[in-house]
Amino acid sequence: MMTTHRVCTVSTLLLVLVLPVPAQDGKWEITFSPLYVDVVGNDPHVLSIHNVQQTDSFATDARTAVSIDTESGNGWLGEARYDKGKWAFGIDFFWFVNSQITDPLRMTGTDATHYVAFEIADRSYVSESPDQVLYFQGLEDNELKAWTFDLFALLELARTEHGTISAQLGLRNADYDNDYHAVVGIEGIGGTRQDASSNYPRMTGPLVGFTGQFHWGRNHLQGVLNQSVVFGSVELSGQLRDFNGPFNEAPDFVSDQTLHYMKSTGIPITDFRLKYSREIGQRWSLGIGMHHTAWWDLPIPPGVDPMPGGSGQFRENSMILSGIILSLGFHF
Repeated sequence: MMTTHRVCTVSTLLLVLVLPVPAQDGKWEITFSPLYVDVVGNDPHVLSIHNVQQTDSFATDARTAVSIDTESGNGWLGEARYDKGKWAFGIDFFWFVNSQITDPLRMTGTDATHYVAFEIADRSYVSESPDQVLYFQGLEDNELKAWTFDLFALLELARTEHGTISAQLGLRNADYDNDYHAVVGIEGIGGTRQDASSNYPRMTGPLVGFTGQFHWGRNHLQGVLNQSVVFGSVELSGQLRDFNGPFNEAPDFVSDQTLHYMKSTGIPITDFRLKYSREIGQRWSLGIGMHHTAWWDLPIPPGVDPMPGGSGQFRENSMILSGIILSLGFHF
């Protein structure tokens, strides 16, 4: 995998560096775009609630799945591009960091024939009376971070009076980190603190795509569609620590179960952007549009699947980030 990674990196850089540039004067465009991002997917199942009713001859188990949810929030896009003849060269970035949330839960059973259980990976807590209060709560620093940084070149394929279509080739650097922290147990008796993460030191890979730009007067419409696959290693770690008594800032831990390993992986990333902008004076432009980026088959933190052996399972999830763009451009 690392050999493939190096080959993709070196070959893409060589292609970008050796591209011919015509002699005529070029122009620069720098664009900065805040955006409001909504996250779809990447909601791992972290807790199963069992509501059990039992008789001498029959039992029912009504299960409810609890998942974490990534909050919507602010992200950032930026681009600096130099156009010269049929060629353009540039850099751009996308950045998003936000919290993941779960609602705190409190539940109790009635007796041995009607009980409630909270199940996480390799652990289960049962309430058979109103005095046994089950609780589950997400802790601080449940965070998701994703960013990309691209070096690219554009080659004009077709031109009309009102627009151009160009092919894009580049090198993408990407990072994705996901941290999860929670506690589950029986109030005043004991429980388990759960910590897990999937972190990527750095990932790199080729980027290809198409860009269309159309203009009429001072108005401009830009569409971008590209695909990349970034290669690297993901560091997966998980920890379950059991404690006695109440959960506080310094719990009485009595056991510690950890899992840590590195895994080589490749992650496909698809981007689509559509933006309308209008020139304001000679140097500035304002724009509005939409941006979508999909990260496919992301490894999720280990130790969050509520099933026997779940802490050792390698699992993947996909994530789509969609945002509304407001852009400010400077041209010279």
